[in-house]
Order: sequence, then C-alpha cells, then structure tokens
Amino acid sequence: MVNYMDEIKKVAAHWGDRMPMMAMEECGELIQAISKDERYRNTFTEEKLLEEMADVVISICALMELRELTPEDLQEKIDAKLMKNY
Repeated sequence: MVNYMDEIKKVAAHWGDRMPMMAMEECGELIQAISKDERYRNTFTEEKLLEEMADVVISICALMELRELTPEDLQEKIDAKLMKNY
C-alpha cells in the first residue's frame, strides 16, 4: 500500500473548513451507489462501489487530519465498538 499521508494532507489543506461538508457528500454518494445497487439487483460493478468507498475513506482521513485525530484514536473507537456491539 502506498503511504498516502502527504496526499491526505493536501486534500485537507485544499478543502480546509469545508472538509466536513465534503465528507458528508462523499458518504452520500456511497449511500446512493449502494442503494441503486440494491434496488437494481447488483447492476453496479465492484469497481464503482470501490471507487465510492475509496472517496469516503479519503474524506475521513482528511477530516481526521484537519481535526488532528490520529489513526490510534480511530482504532481505539473501532476496537471498543466491535467488542461492545458485535
């Protein structure tokens, strides 16, 4: 996997205080793609779903960068939720 933190920092710097809105839009696009895929019975390719998922991950990473949250902060929450909910 490519070390992409330099690129993530560029995304965060580019969008600045608009990054939360961009993250919301990317999540919306993923929701729409999944919805259409379900409604039309798997008409979207894995490539399209992966593209939307990648956009969401990038926007989350950029939002974390902007808010000065670390991957460890996120991993701690993921671990806690997995242990509690699943």
